[in-house]
Amino acid sequence: MRAVVEYLAPDALEDIKVFAEWDPHSGAAIRATGVLQFNAGKTATFDVGYTAGAAVMELTVAGTSGILTQDDFVLDWQSGFVFDNPDIQTGFIHRSGLATRNDFAFIETPSERSQHALMIDNFADLIRNGDAAEREIWLSATEKTQVFLDAIWQEIQTQTRASPAMTPPSKYERKSMNSLFEPYELAGRTLRNRFVMAPMTAARANVGEAEPRPED
Repeated sequence: MRAVVEYLAPDALEDIKVFAEWDPHSGAAIRATGVLQFNAGKTATFDVGYTAGAAVMELTVAGTSGILTQDDFVLDWQSGFVFDNPDIQTGFIHRSGLATRNDFAFIETPSERSQHALMIDNFADLIRNGDAAEREIWLSATEKTQVFLDAIWQEIQTQTRASPAMTPPSKYERKSMNSLFEPYELAGRTLRNRFVMAPMTAARANVGEAEPRPED
């Protein structure tokens, strides 16, 4: 959704439709596909989930002059936290018209540092040296991203309530978050408060191991 905010720069979300798949045992949403309609005729589609046999994190931007595709939008194949392949070029593909693969143009975007390092550098510079106006731009983009994510989740919840066959078990239903410091019941467990750290990414563990790598 952050890519939607930055590339489409939409002002308002006008309509949304989401289709979700639920795990029958845990009641967790394991896949979602949807389309968002914004003002000025802009639209965005997304497909996320854990049911595919490959890790795909691609970004496609379509416009009147062609299509831009980046197949390593999150997973930096050249020098990311998962991969280290200096021989793989960093960039994106541009195509237009009725083009074959031979007509695709690869536009290289070389950098001396990985995208993950640059992201941290930009964030640190924003904190240390950024002015109020610059910070407001980033805060506004972050807030808008969360608004779109909340809209997607709300649509999924509405869909499951309307379709009993897809409704997850009641103990997994989203509950009110009125107080961050009150105990919270989740999947048969009592949490002392509402602060929970997300699981570490699978890319931080060796194949066949549940624990993170020692260097992490």
